[in-house]
Amino acid sequence: MTILDRTGIEPSPIDCFKKFHVSKPKNGGEESWPSEKAKELFEKMENKKVAATEDENEVDDWDIYKEVIGGPSHGRILGLGGGYSTKDVYPSDDQDCNKRICLEREEEHEKLKEEVKDLKSVLYELKDLVQSMRENNSNTYARSRQSAPMDNVESCSDAHLEDE
Repeated sequence: MTILDRTGIEPSPIDCFKKFHVSKPKNGGEESWPSEKAKELFEKMENKKVAATEDENEVDDWDIYKEVIGGPSHGRILGLGGGYSTKDVYPSDDQDCNKRICLEREEEHEKLKEEVKDLKSVLYELKDLVQSMRENNSNTYARSRQSAPMDNVESCSDAHLEDE
């Protein structure tokens, strides 16, 4: 039975590293590491994970693992035995994005759609406002021309005719 079967949670690469490198305690003794280097690498990954959690940063165990252990070598992920290949960790471009990234993109898309909707609404309101202002200005201009005294025009033309 695998860890995934027992817990329902996929183990992180850091947990897998420990599982593959630590011998079970014998006769009530302590767990044993095959080398001091393996133990140091595990502790370094654990420290980075704790620091990221304390800083309230999003913790990505694969990023921590790659940073400490290194990237893939010859199509295999170092430190995890033959069970994981680069395809497991680095999906190809034609595969669907993982669930978390898809959900984030969908949420961002919905936010942007809502923002566009709001901006369009504001744009339509502004267009209506400009249109009504234009109509008011042209009505005001037309009324002012109609109410302008025509007496001055007639008197000016009469005066001009009298001079001749």
